[in-house]
Amino acid sequence: AAKIEIIGEVTCEVAIGKYERDLIQRGRKRNTYRTARERLERWLPKDRALSSVTARWLKNKYKERAATLAVDSHRAELAEMKRFHRWCIKKGLLKISPAEGIEPLEGQCRNRGKKKLRQREAALFSQEAVKIYRKGERGYEGALGALLALYLGLRSWEICTLRVRDVDKGMAGVVLWVGEEE
Repeated sequence: AAKIEIIGEVTCEVAIGKYERDLIQRGRKRNTYRTARERLERWLPKDRALSSVTARWLKNKYKERAATLAVDSHRAELAEMKRFHRWCIKKGLLKISPAEGIEPLEGQCRNRGKKKLRQREAALFSQEAVKIYRKGERGYEGALGALLALYLGLRSWEICTLRVRDVDKGMAGVVLWVGEEE
């Protein structure tokens, strides 16, 4: 596909390419510049002149994206869009940024960390899990996994990858080895 370059201006596709090359030259990691490119390509039409993208158009695009994404995701996309437009100004591709006036949508709560059980809830949960495990009831393996997660702070994938060889019954007691697979 041929890239369209408008006389005296650049298309969004060309500007995104230049931005990506600049990120690479500044030593950004591959995942960083790829993510930036993907975010920008979701927002900006490839063949449109960069200077023809208006604040109103971007605001509507942001509302459209926000309707389908988690709060942190659409805010990250908006932040990338603002960084890109500031870079375009710095490089002389734009005179003003159409993205600067766009604010994150109000009334949406961001996730602030993981939800945790209160001490009393954790105690009740533990008692029930131990009962299920001792009785050997259906799902007792899950009860053991839940206890490991609760008491040791293990992630689900860490529990699922545990093997008998990961338990060391040495002189110091029982040691559970959890780590990356080699």
